[in-house]
Amino acid sequence: MPLHWTYADIEEDTLFQGDIVEPTDEILSALRGIQPSFLASKYNAYILITQSCDLVPYGGKYGTEYLNIAAVCPLQIVLNALLSRICDPIIVGAYFKDSKGKADSLLKRVFNQNEQAFGLFYLYHDDTAGINEHSVALLREVLTLPINHYDLFKRARRGRLSPEFRSKLCWLVGNLYSRVGTQDWYKSKEREKELEKLVDKFLDINNNPYAPIWIPNSLINTAKEEGVDPGQFPKDQIYSKMESYKPPSVKEQAVQVASDILKKIMSSPDENFQKLFCHRLRNDPLFAKALQQAKYE
Repeated sequence: MPLHWTYADIEEDTLFQGDIVEPTDEILSALRGIQPSFLASKYNAYILITQSCDLVPYGGKYGTEYLNIAAVCPLQIVLNALLSRICDPIIVGAYFKDSKGKADSLLKRVFNQNEQAFGLFYLYHDDTAGINEHSVALLREVLTLPINHYDLFKRARRGRLSPEFRSKLCWLVGNLYSRVGTQDWYKSKEREKELEKLVDKFLDINNNPYAPIWIPNSLINTAKEEGVDPGQFPKDQIYSKMESYKPPSVKEQAVQVASDILKKIMSSPDENFQKLFCHRLRNDPLFAKALQQAKYE
């Protein structure tokens, strides 16, 4: 199976910026003596962020005395922490539905390598490149190691970014004030569809059991008016609990108002007549059209 278009074959023997390193036993042993926090099981890879020109030996010497790596972890693991900073959380993993657009925009920035605020670099799921699930390089979680670990990293290297994405990584790391022209997911209709599927994969509970839950504001507000704290329910129950506080539809509210008016006009209308009147209103197309028009006035 060919590599995803964000990766390239490893043809040169030297290390490059953007090389993806597997957390082998050798790598973990080296990190243990330098920064134990980098041994966390959530990290499924590491990525070299030292500039390529410093990694090519000249006359037996390198242009740097150090190797810089950033931790890589599955996007799913950090997603809720990211969403809690930009959306309106009810509990961890459940958010007001009105803020879902912010989540959609965030993921599109991440997938298009344009998310600078959080310091993230997206890595597409490609086992051949050493990325076992959709992941992000955490460019704020960086570790420096002596250059004498060079061969160790070569042995643990599993993948490599394509040249243009190495350039984008370099730009993000260096925090430069110009945009590198990497390919966006909007380059073609096929890629755009793939982007939408990726967003749904992380934001739609029907496609991913770990996805956030998006609850309409009206349900939350109605529950609070009833004295119920939505934050008391676990994620797997909150939507069904809030559904029980779903307010009646606009049509149903209008039917109820009309029914109350009828009761006042007719001191004691026949119960069957009252039911028939409400039934006719609910199914009357002109009544529904008038409500729809009033919605936009």
